[in-house]
Amino acid sequence: MKHPRAQLLALSVALSLAAAVSTSAQAEGVRPEVGKPLQQASELLRAGKAKEALAKAREADAVGGKTASEQLTVDLSLIHI
Repeated sequence: MKHPRAQLLALSVALSLAAAVSTSAQAEGVRPEVGKPLQQASELLRAGKAKEALAKAREADAVGGKTASEQLTVDLSLIHI
């Protein structure tokens, strides 16, 4: 199992990347049901609540019918968790 600090750092990096991709994807119209949980995940992570952040990222992943941009944004947020 990874060290908790390493997991938190990896999640932080992944969510930062996801935020960057999300910004460009928003120009294509990321739906609120995908973008809102990812934004909340980012906020939770900054507050030191990694488990809750992961739950929000998974909530975004559970949305059906995601576009390729939306899926990429979600995947980047989950990649290092």
